[in-house]
Amino acid sequence: MKGTKTLAVVLAASLLFSGVFPVNVFASEEVPAAVSDSETMAGDDETIESESIVDAETETETEIETETESETETKTESQSEETQYSESDMDSSNQNNVSDETEADVLLENSWRYTDGVWTPQEIVPYAENDFTPWTWQGEYYINSMGDPIPNALRRGIDVSEHQGEIDWEKVKADDVSFAIIRCGYGSNREEYDDKYWEINADACTRLGIPFGVYFYSYADDVEDAVSEAEHVIRLLEGYDLDYPVYYDLEDENYVGKLSNSEILELSQIFYNMLSDAGYEVGFYANKYWWNTKLTDSWYDQHPRWVAQYNYQCDYAKNYDMWQATPTGKIDGISTNVDINFDYTPDSQLPGTEEPSQEYKDIEAFVYRLYTNVLGREPEDSGLEYWTERLYSKEITGAEAAWGFIFTPEFENKNIDNETYVNILYNTCLDRDADADGLDYWVNYLNNHLSREFVLRGFIESREFSNICSTYGIERGSISLTEIQDLNPEITLFISRCYRVFLDRDGELSGIQYWVSRVASGELTPGTAAFGFIFSPEFKNKNYSDEEYVTYLYRGFFDREPEDGDVEYWTSFLKNGKTREFVFDGFNGSQEFYNLIKSFGL
Repeated sequence: MKGTKTLAVVLAASLLFSGVFPVNVFASEEVPAAVSDSETMAGDDETIESESIVDAETETETEIETETESETETKTESQSEETQYSESDMDSSNQNNVSDETEADVLLENSWRYTDGVWTPQEIVPYAENDFTPWTWQGEYYINSMGDPIPNALRRGIDVSEHQGEIDWEKVKADDVSFAIIRCGYGSNREEYDDKYWEINADACTRLGIPFGVYFYSYADDVEDAVSEAEHVIRLLEGYDLDYPVYYDLEDENYVGKLSNSEILELSQIFYNMLSDAGYEVGFYANKYWWNTKLTDSWYDQHPRWVAQYNYQCDYAKNYDMWQATPTGKIDGISTNVDINFDYTPDSQLPGTEEPSQEYKDIEAFVYRLYTNVLGREPEDSGLEYWTERLYSKEITGAEAAWGFIFTPEFENKNIDNETYVNILYNTCLDRDADADGLDYWVNYLNNHLSREFVLRGFIESREFSNICSTYGIERGSISLTEIQDLNPEITLFISRCYRVFLDRDGELSGIQYWVSRVASGELTPGTAAFGFIFSPEFKNKNYSDEEYVTYLYRGFFDREPEDGDVEYWTSFLKNGKTREFVFDGFNGSQEFYNLIKSFGL
């Protein structure tokens, strides 16, 4: 068994790097244990417990060490030949520019995400087989690859570089991308090491109002490199206002990775101090393995931490501000895969955040009422922000927001009865408890097969709800009804009464809709529909007496009990040889029933 797992991992790794093995692993009962275990993932090496995987990693680490020694020698020779940090090339007068005669060193990324500059991330993530889109917003929260909520995630964003090529940022913005982290460059302060799309991407985000920060891929392995990299970033950021930090990307195994933890800390502090002195907020990016084994000093706890862990959850033990969840995101406007990130930073802590206006606060209070009255709980920050922003921007109305809460699965799964539902609408839409008559009025509709949407619309179109929306500074709006019984409420009440009175049972919804549609279309009159009930075998088999027959006609046609003498009047016809059809025609042709039909709008 051990040998089998080892072979599987080695084959999977080789196929991943060859580009023919599928990146995503879908969760099912047939997924091998080594894959379905949420701990086994690229960038999370310290959690892999399988001996076979450890064996495979040991072999890989040996190869990396050999390559690292070779590349270290190459770098040393290259520096010796080209005097990378000599006064002639990097003095203070021209360290921002390199002469045409000076050929730049070739810097190829090598880390848990790259192999000799080639993008080879290994994503071993369980994906549920349900019909949903992972890593997307579901109305109240973002979901992961299993379709489960991502706790406390406030915004979804992407990080991009020249590897993504040309990006249509208008489409990106429209695809639920709240922020971007853009690579500005890598390596020492040379123009050859600027990201080719840095200015294009930064200018587009600035123009479209997409909040963004930057990341910088580090190759520093000494103090001089760290200083040059900090100067590189400062040069590129001139003229740009950032909404997110500058992240120092620490992952390269052939340069940063060969240093001791204390040496990495020293270079991190140099970079931090120079960027901080220049007025920028500075954070640090690494995968979970590096955070647990290399970036362990408590000094990092004071600064924004961006953790990469390609899994259905991030289980890094310390605090972090951002999680890079997957390298295989699909975003409209980007032709390649792209990293999807989730931001946990409250709005109040984002750089440049201003105090919200009173109008925004009022709308936020309206959304807060929806959470507490409808869902019966405190809102999470992401949900509160989402609904407030949509109402504030006039993207939706108060009616649409109320509908969105009442017909969310969270509310529907409460399985509340009709009376409780109406009471909730009173408190939510009218800001008061239900009175007895009002409660009976709306519950009667629900008990007679009118939908909950129909009742909600009644509350939304009330003057009281209009006044509440005006108080909170939002547009009231309305909701559309589509079901045949909701579009013809009075006919629905009549047909429902026919079921209950003549057949002594509630009608099934399909039956109600059948009769209502035929009456509403003019195919049947209300009287003809009533005839179908009264002279059905189901009614006849009840064997009612003449007195009972007349009483049921009063209840079914007029929704009332007969008055004194009424029963005797009609039964006298029956005793004198008239048929029950004759008596039925008398009710159907009466002025009282005619007035009732007019109220149907027919």
